[in-house]
Amino acid sequence: MVRLRLAASLCFAASLLPGLAAGQAKKAAKDPLAGFDAYVQDGLAKLKGVGLAIAVVKNDSIVYARGFGVKKLGDPAPVTPRTIFAVGSTTKAFTTAALGMLVDEGRFGWDTRATDLLKGFEVSDPKVTREITVRDLVTHRSGLSRGDLLWMGSDLSRAEVLRRVRYHQPTWSIRTTFGYQNIMYLAAGEIIPAVTGRSWDDFLKERIFQPLGMNASTTTVRGLDRQPDVATPHMEMDGRVVPIAYRQIDNIGPAGSINSNVLDMAQWIRFHLNGGTVGGRPLLAPATHQEMFVTQMWMRPSEAGFLYPGVNFLGYGLGWFLFDHAGRKVVEHSGGIDGMTTELMMVPSEKLGVIVLTNNSSSIVAFPIARAVLNRYLGVDQDPVPAALPIIAMMESAAKRAEDSIAKARAVGKGPSAALSAYTGIFDNPMHGPARVTVENGNLVVSVDARTEAIDLTHWHYDTFRAASRDKRFGKSWVTFRLGTDGSVAAMTVEGLEQEFVRRPAAVIASSCDPSSPDRSRLATQASPYDSTAIHVGGQSAKICYSRPSMRGRTVFGSNLVPYDSLWRTGANDPTILHLPFDADIAGLKVPAGKYSVYTVPGRTRWTLVLNKSITQGGSTRDEGQFKSAYTAEVQAQELGRVPVAAEAISDPVEKFTLRSVATGSAAAELILEWEKTRVRIPIAASKP
Repeated sequence: MVRLRLAASLCFAASLLPGLAAGQAKKAAKDPLAGFDAYVQDGLAKLKGVGLAIAVVKNDSIVYARGFGVKKLGDPAPVTPRTIFAVGSTTKAFTTAALGMLVDEGRFGWDTRATDLLKGFEVSDPKVTREITVRDLVTHRSGLSRGDLLWMGSDLSRAEVLRRVRYHQPTWSIRTTFGYQNIMYLAAGEIIPAVTGRSWDDFLKERIFQPLGMNASTTTVRGLDRQPDVATPHMEMDGRVVPIAYRQIDNIGPAGSINSNVLDMAQWIRFHLNGGTVGGRPLLAPATHQEMFVTQMWMRPSEAGFLYPGVNFLGYGLGWFLFDHAGRKVVEHSGGIDGMTTELMMVPSEKLGVIVLTNNSSSIVAFPIARAVLNRYLGVDQDPVPAALPIIAMMESAAKRAEDSIAKARAVGKGPSAALSAYTGIFDNPMHGPARVTVENGNLVVSVDARTEAIDLTHWHYDTFRAASRDKRFGKSWVTFRLGTDGSVAAMTVEGLEQEFVRRPAAVIASSCDPSSPDRSRLATQASPYDSTAIHVGGQSAKICYSRPSMRGRTVFGSNLVPYDSLWRTGANDPTILHLPFDADIAGLKVPAGKYSVYTVPGRTRWTLVLNKSITQGGSTRDEGQFKSAYTAEVQAQELGRVPVAAEAISDPVEKFTLRSVATGSAAAELILEWEKTRVRIPIAASKP
């Protein structure tokens, strides 16, 4: 999914592998894989891998399946052919196969407009929104650059990622340039539930995994900790390769969240080498399957980099890269997510395929090992492993030169334009949401709305700061503040997060919601950002302020998190407060102008709204334990009243707890609460004089 960043950028590295595709052919040995165990073991050591699993398919049979190395450094448990790895962007071809099945059923065509299937889907250009098709979504020609930090390291749901992509500004015109784009694959995958009512995850399980016998394959990392044979991801940090945690990437699932082993993936290869059939039964119509291997978007061979050295043509089909090697057409896709790298290659004319799974994203070992299999079967007299060593040296040298160049350009002694306190405040960005800048232990800290970890800043020079996410998998980046014409801090840019974050004016902050707690430093790390909703009733406006917890795959209502029939403060971290400047009728309760804490008592089919004049209650989520001691008899005595409100089930889960208001009449509105699969409606009307 996330292509090797340094490697993919070193396009000139192709010149280091002369003859890889055009080397002299020789007659293939009777056993092309003779001595291959030792070859892989040697390659794993030379290319600094940790663990590797490989399977080779030839003539509809798995002719080779082995594991090498270990699942986790420091643990002797070996990798086996059944060891589970993340397969990254090789997931994309599963998504296009699933879409192809629906094309075969006549649900839509590849050139159907996406907005005819995904209601509410938008990109920033209205013309492109009207024109973009299913085919455009899966061929990386939307005109959008990656924008991966919208989903990676964030707690946004699939629906929210798609909603926010409308703020991602295009880099190219549609259909003119190949631009690798994961979010458009998410959009493509979400067509499946829009059309069938079945989630992408369930559809893949029922229509692909089960028919192919891919019983070990899943679409989420949830539950992997209970599996007996799972590889641990690794990556280089501070000069050392170390184990890291799996990244939760369900929110981009159709672009790259599958986990599998080489035995399962070999079945996937067999399926394709058999023209989209399994056991003689077609899962895809022949024409649909053939379309996946037809070039939809061309790329310049010079853009190929070391992944596709010496090619004469390079293109992208429907979920597959396509190129030539030793006079044959190769169908390929790699995959990468933190700590894992995958390479899958097929030569349909030879009924040949190979899948390599590795658990160190700092190593390129998967690519030359897979290429070596093709070379052995195709009689190409060239050894990819030693040919890859100069590339590694060049990559390491380039990285060091880049760091040295940055260090030399530093203006030592040039301090920031103002005291650190002048950089604090709230900065808004339509795509990534608000960012709060605070001072913590003498340094600036940036906390962006949807991102799961805060960013620590260390001054570099002038108004530029070296940034280090507390999620160390991201490494280091940059944050630069921009001054306005009056000399005050007006905006900031965060490397990797598109568009500026513009400072929210002090007057707006003064009149906006903020938690009642005077301790603002904790806001840099709390999981649930504060938000507000305006309620317009008969020409008058009220405001409700609340914090927004995320579902994060959990069951919320009726669980230990928010039990039924138990008092809930309607949010997280801080009280939810209604600022009411006029008298109102709320769900039948007469409410004088004032400020009120908003509590609810969730039920299976009916909720209870509770308004309280005390607005300082925090504590735990429910009316027991710590929260029970906070909701004392004295606080309870300040209740204005309790009234029932309507609740309903909704089909699409809402990731972040949300309050919004809609007008229902000239002097009436509804406050709508949504979270998980629940919607609650609270009627509000201006009181009659």
